Amino acid sequence: LPEHYVTALAVVGGYLYAGGRFPSAGGVAASNVARFDGSNWSSLGSGTDDTVQALLASGNDVYVGGYFANAGGSAHSRVARWDGTGWHAMGTGIGGSGHLSVWSLHEHAGVVYAGGYFSSAGGQVANNLARWSGGAWSSVGTGIDNGVSGGVQSLLVADGILHVGGPVS
Repeated sequence: LPEHYVTALAVVGGYLYAGGRFPSAGGVAASNVARFDGSNWSSLGSGTDDTVQALLASGNDVYVGGYFANAGGSAHSRVARWDGTGWHAMGTGIGGSGHLSVWSLHEHAGVVYAGGYFSSAGGQVANNLARWSGGAWSSVGTGIDNGVSGGVQSLLVADGILHVGGPVS
């Protein structure tokens, strides 16, 4: 990949949001995530401290996932919510060991699903796949059926069934 790039786009409230790996957008300092109003780019606070891989538009909010540990200057472990004016934590976020990331976000019936490469969400065991509902993280599945064995790069709910894509087995 080139040094600077965009990996995700979303539209909320007439604004285009872009996430990826970049220091600025349209000449405005915007660390890895920015908003375009049709004429001008603006930052989302101080942005994130590492690459944004996924954006999800839900109502007036934008959910942001990626490799970052901080968003807006505060700890937001790999996932956070932007409400148009500020960053909000999603519990203790996504965790584990290794090169952790959220690569995909999807919302269905008020539940936000996160997929990527991780082993916990909100301190709960969650193998590369988790759900955010009611202000808390939980795994998708239990026991040996908790999550999936490989990284999750795409998510979709169709006909009430969660579909997972990526190098899974």
